Amino acid sequence: MRLRLSIVYALLAVLCAAGSAFAIVGGMADTSHTYVGAALQTQVHDGHAGTQLCSGALVSSTAFVTAAHCFPDGSSVRVTFSADFKATDATFVTGTAHDSTEADIAVIVLDTPVTDVGVAQLPTLGFDAMLPNNQLVDVVGYGVEDFDHRVPLAASTGPRQVATTPVKSAGNLGDQSLKLLADPGACFGDSGGPNLVHGTSTLVAITSSGNSNCKGVSFALRVDTPVVRAFLGQFVSLP
Repeated sequence: MRLRLSIVYALLAVLCAAGSAFAIVGGMADTSHTYVGAALQTQVHDGHAGTQLCSGALVSSTAFVTAAHCFPDGSSVRVTFSADFKATDATFVTGTAHDSTEADIAVIVLDTPVTDVGVAQLPTLGFDAMLPNNQLVDVVGYGVEDFDHRVPLAASTGPRQVATTPVKSAGNLGDQSLKLLADPGACFGDSGGPNLVHGTSTLVAITSSGNSNCKGVSFALRVDTPVVRAFLGQFVSLP
């Protein structure tokens, strides 16, 4: 299952270069979700060297939740909670990626506790199943809004952004994922970013997959399922 979905997951990860662009499609600059950070790692994809960018959220002082397809298990990752990871005053902490083998979720265990940005709140078991159709969620991340399909590795970003979008029926994928409208919605580099109940810090899913033009719909991995909770429980206390 992980192998089959990895092709789709890869659409939301990107090697970014210098430049400027906005994050989430249709998003607004975000300064309120201070516990949402950018995770970066030097990687080589198809012979091109660059910096892998994914988003994520702090759920305890040392546990940063992101997507497993972003970083190899056991590798070192840099994380910043700056509202713009390219800002001259952005500060970084390092951590080690721990990838789930059952779902597209990872925890970066930070070497130094972060205690001054707050944390996202994890939901109880089965919380997402009680969300009504059209429930608004806030999608937060550092991905790109504009990019050139001919030269995708030249896409870039920097600021953290947020977009509010409704939950739709995910059909047979509903047991594992939330289906979200993606215009506005997630784009490249938003992988692993939190999907929060609108206006709250309750984390219900992380951005996991979408399509190559960042429009239509996207699917976010639920964090209230037994499989995901079993993984997260290794690193953080669960409600």
